[in-house]
Amino acid sequence: MLQSRSTSRSEMFARSERLREQRLAVYGEFAKVIMTYRRAEFVRWDSAHRQLPEAARLEAKAECYRIRASAWHCLYQVDFLSDDPRLVDAATRVLDITADLHHAADDEDLRVRGVRVREELRRFVEFGSAQVL
Repeated sequence: MLQSRSTSRSEMFARSERLREQRLAVYGEFAKVIMTYRRAEFVRWDSAHRQLPEAARLEAKAECYRIRASAWHCLYQVDFLSDDPRLVDAATRVLDITADLHHAADDEDLRVRGVRVREELRRFVEFGSAQVL
């Protein structure tokens, strides 16, 4: 009986540790993809506002779509692994804010929106840290 409880505790600990490692990997990947997406949105905005050739604008837009798909994939993984709705809400919010960067009216608006992405990503990291540390 004592051995059974010890085995059960060991299994629970191992399962808990695997979940913690998965969360750490997925939450870190989400943050990485968001920052990559942010950069791509800046390039997209710049290509449209600096009147680059149509091919460059289309390439920047396509790159944003590709990275956005990766960001959504990571968001779904966050949703699967997290038991904190605040974390999923923070992830969704930062993804939505990042997707709107190319709608900035001017350089200053783009800068402000970019800062907001970083601030919202910081909130996501704070919520995620509570689950992995």
